[in-house]
Amino acid sequence: MLETARPRPESPQSGSLLKQWLLTDLAEARRILEAPGAEPDSAIHLARRRLKRVRTLFEVVKPIAGTGHAHRAGPVKEAFKRLSGHRDADAMLAAAMWLAERSERATQDVASVLADRLKAHIEVLRGEPAPIPASLGLLRIAEAEAASLAEEWDATRLLRDRLTAIYRKGRKCYRNALDKHDADDETLHDWRKQVKHRLHIGQMVDGTGILQGPLLLKELDRLSEYLGEDHDFANLAVWICHDPVLGQRPRDLARLTVAISRRRSKLAARAIELGAELYGQRTSRFAKGLGVER
Repeated sequence: MLETARPRPESPQSGSLLKQWLLTDLAEARRILEAPGAEPDSAIHLARRRLKRVRTLFEVVKPIAGTGHAHRAGPVKEAFKRLSGHRDADAMLAAAMWLAERSERATQDVASVLADRLKAHIEVLRGEPAPIPASLGLLRIAEAEAASLAEEWDATRLLRDRLTAIYRKGRKCYRNALDKHDADDETLHDWRKQVKHRLHIGQMVDGTGILQGPLLLKELDRLSEYLGEDHDFANLAVWICHDPVLGQRPRDLARLTVAISRRRSKLAARAIELGAELYGQRTSRFAKGLGVER
């Protein structure tokens, strides 16, 4: 979902701006997870939304962190990974429910059984120890790493440079997807990462005057949704291949595999069509629109 960034009053020229953004979002994610009486699933969902922006910010400050970037960003990535187990299962369930409601009749029945099995799997996951305590420790480490970042940087220039680099990577993924008859999982997944980075930067700077040119936030959000849904169906395809029940029912497995493949083909086609609008420009022209000479 599209999220509007809170106003940030700091000068866009100061390197401390990026640190404050990082520290604010890290502290907010930790506060959500620490809130007494919070429902775990809801807390994890809200904290993950904050940490998605934090991951993008660590990508932006990579030149500041230098050779220590991987070390600094590591705790956030690990915390996010720990908090994502339930979400991945919920997303696969949503994909199975889509098949149960929207695919052909014979496949709908099989998909309904699959959805019931996924619900049972999710209940097992919810019975396991919550990943929140370990994640909180990782977030405290991440806050210390963010606080140690240097500040003698022009935040505006850095954001423009990094957004250009992110656009370049995203455009490469788009062109790779465009050149292949069936875009592979890795290409589409990597493309989504770059789309999310671009979207998060746009959300954070929207209204600040830091970046010029169209931000296209709604379109980027829609592209991210297409690619995200494709990823959910890709995960479901892997899951059913390892399901012991479906392994003994090859006809049902084949029906689900075909239905998933058809859905993914449609999602990829929509993503590529929208990608032509969002990634059709050469990187040099995109950078010029931001005020970066390339």
